[in-house]
This record gives sequence, structure tokens and C-alpha cells, in this order.
Amino acid sequence: MIKAKDFSDRKQLEFGVRKLHWLTPDKKDDTIQGTREELARLGLSDRSAFYGINCVITDTPIKTEKQKPKVDRGQKFKSFIS
Repeated sequence: MIKAKDFSDRKQLEFGVRKLHWLTPDKKDDTIQGTREELARLGLSDRSAFYGINCVITDTPIKTEKQKPKVDRGQKFKSFIS
């Protein structure tokens, strides 16, 4: 786990991630965690991936929208257009 508060800007984050993956290239379950403000300072959000590492917001997640019900369009008819 990488904490966003440990980095002051994106350049430091890039250096830290490259160093981490150079030392341990087999880690696939890493995440960058931080508050919405900390990730925004680094140019990240919870929907972004940085060098294949998923970002996670720890304070307030984005609200997910419920799927709308499918519209009933009635009975299907065979088309006579060829």
C-alpha cells in the first residue's frame, strides 16, 4: 500500500513508484490510498490507475448510480426489408 500523503507532488510519486516496482516487480495488489484532496494534488482520482496501481479514496467514495430499469418497447416483429 502506498500512501498519497507521503508525496508532495506527482514527480515524487513517479520516482517512488518506479523505485518500488524496481525493487519488488511481482507485487500486483498494490494500491495508492489517500483522501480526495491528497489524490487530487497528485492528479489522481479513485477511477484512475497509476503505472497499473489502482487508486483508492479513503474518506468519501464516489456515489454509484443505480441502473435504470430497461424500457419495455413492446412486441418484436419480423422486418420485411431485405
